[in-house]
Amino acid sequence: MASVTTATSEWIQFFKDAGIPPGMAATYAMSFVDNRIQKNMLMDLSKDIMMDLGITVIGDIIAILKHGKHVYRQDMCKMATEAISSGQTSVQAELRRTANTPATRMIANALSRESPPSTPVRRPDNRLSVTISNKSSKMAASQPSAEVNGLPVKRRRVTSEMEGKYVISMPKGTTARSRRILAQQAKKGKSLKRTSVFERLGADSKTDTATANK
Repeated sequence: MASVTTATSEWIQFFKDAGIPPGMAATYAMSFVDNRIQKNMLMDLSKDIMMDLGITVIGDIIAILKHGKHVYRQDMCKMATEAISSGQTSVQAELRRTANTPATRMIANALSRESPPSTPVRRPDNRLSVTISNKSSKMAASQPSAEVNGLPVKRRRVTSEMEGKYVISMPKGTTARSRRILAQQAKKGKSLKRTSVFERLGADSKTDTATANK
């Protein structure tokens, strides 16, 4: 009788946590107890099974199924944690019982600690390392000192006197083309040659004499 009452109260709390009103929660709890539904069967529940149990409200069915999955996962995690802790305790007891060597005693002491030893926090290294390649150093060395220091380089102006006179070589007429060019230049020189002052004066005097004779 006590077990039935305990199971009923647990199911009532289950349905309340799912959002079911208290009156309907008690009714659903009685149906679950009468049909011997256990907590490990929550993942097997479906819409058809819920209707067979007398739960016909669709909203209640969805809420119960969702909450059932959540509770099932919680119970499984709790059981796994308990199994791990109990297994570790049994291992520690066995090691203490057979701790005849320093190695087994060290293992037993390590397992008996609640938490593993914390590793020291490594401080970040604030120092900066700069690597200069050989190519960069060669380029920096090849630059003039004035440019490296950021100073403008003064440029020298070369005058014509410093450079010297330019010598222009005229064609000597050794080839047919150069002879033709020289002949053309000679013709141009004759056509452009002007008479001297005396020749012009002589021509003028001849003209005046001819005019006087007439």
